[in-house]
Amino acid sequence: MRPIHVAVFALAFGLAAPALAADSLQGAYALQHQHRWQEAEQAFRQALAANPDAAHYAALADYLDLTGRPADGLAVAQKGLAAFPKDAPLAAADAECLGDVNHYHASMALCNRELARSKHTAMSDATLARFRLILAGDQGDAAEKDGIFAMLKYAFSVKKNIDKARTLDPTYARAVYGAGMYEIESPIGGNVPEGIALLQKAHRLDPDDYGIDVDLISQLAHAGHKREARQELAAFDKAYSALPAARHDIQPVEKELGKAD
Repeated sequence: MRPIHVAVFALAFGLAAPALAADSLQGAYALQHQHRWQEAEQAFRQALAANPDAAHYAALADYLDLTGRPADGLAVAQKGLAAFPKDAPLAAADAECLGDVNHYHASMALCNRELARSKHTAMSDATLARFRLILAGDQGDAAEKDGIFAMLKYAFSVKKNIDKARTLDPTYARAVYGAGMYEIESPIGGNVPEGIALLQKAHRLDPDDYGIDVDLISQLAHAGHKREARQELAAFDKAYSALPAARHDIQPVEKELGKAD
């Protein structure tokens, strides 16, 4: 599970990040929302070059991870953390990228460290929600990949952390997505229609996150909603035709729908 990029707004000791940080990134986010991917990346990089602070490092790292390049995002996040080691949103970007390059134990340790630090340092609910959701993904990876003892250790923590993330930030698309996938994949007590509804809600909350859209299209197809899946696929093709990672990830779903009646 890959949580979305969230904040450009870092809270430290109860004070919001300077407005200049958000203002200098508005153009980059506008290009992202228009799905002008190469131009958006250039704008994020230019903003960081002009304002090399924690918020700009986090924004570029998140953008690179969002567009399917977590290793590049990790390099940016870790460079930023070397300069701003106590910045929580930047640490969240680092943790997300770590998980996405399969270093989920390191990501888990970073999330746990920051959640413990939050007890003594002011941290926004959005950032806390992000750490909870990343931690849920790390625990899910460990439960799946590290054997039966890890499964027993982490299996019940995944949903707990997803639920905490949703409580902290009800508009956090990746947490809604995580809840949806949990409903769909849970072997006991899962609810596929509810899960698909949650994926649809997550996609509405963040239409720039192609990973959510890939799973939404796939689950619609698996549930027999071929027409809806094809309609969503057509919109996906329009939005992500210039994004190689998205084109790669949607191919199995395209093949599945191509074989369907």
